[in-house]
Amino acid sequence: MANVELQARPRVVRGKKVKLLRAAGRIPANVFGPGLPSLAIELDARELRGAMVHIVSTTLVRLHVAGEDDARPVLLRGIERRPSTHEVLHLDFYQVPHGARVRLPVPLHYVGESPAARISEGAVVRHLDALEVEGVPGEVPAAIVVDLSRLANVDDVVAVRDLPVPANVAVVTPLDASVATVSPGRLHAAETATAAREET
Repeated sequence: MANVELQARPRVVRGKKVKLLRAAGRIPANVFGPGLPSLAIELDARELRGAMVHIVSTTLVRLHVAGEDDARPVLLRGIERRPSTHEVLHLDFYQVPHGARVRLPVPLHYVGESPAARISEGAVVRHLDALEVEGVPGEVPAAIVVDLSRLANVDDVVAVRDLPVPANVAVVTPLDASVATVSPGRLHAAETATAAREET
């Protein structure tokens, strides 16, 4: 997982005046955490655009706030965008206590091809986009791989328990939840109909 660092400075501009902040190439944000007072900050829009390419829900960001000696370990917990342009308008960062375990959604990355879908001319049905887990930020993977080649037969199921999750990460999503299945195609339906006629 890539290390991401951001520079910020305390923000004094609040309310409707943040429009002027954005016009000057600065993005408003807030940092919050257990037992910590909320901190209003601002970030350079250009630096942020470059960093956002590497930031996912599990990325532990080192946030350097001007005037503070130590970087703050934070997770991106909220992002507001302009609907028409997807321009970032505001961010919320969660400061993680040292060594604390937090609950995070981890994106699922589907790879491979289902033999069952190919042979039956069916389609793979993806039931989940992310897995809810609990772990120490920095130890949680950026994504979890789902191998579709496990779907060899139309009645096969890839369940949460089948996914390669690190031992130090606890899965919150029910282990028997379906991740991927195969919707039978025309060929399978025709074979099923033929078998039914032969039995009668």
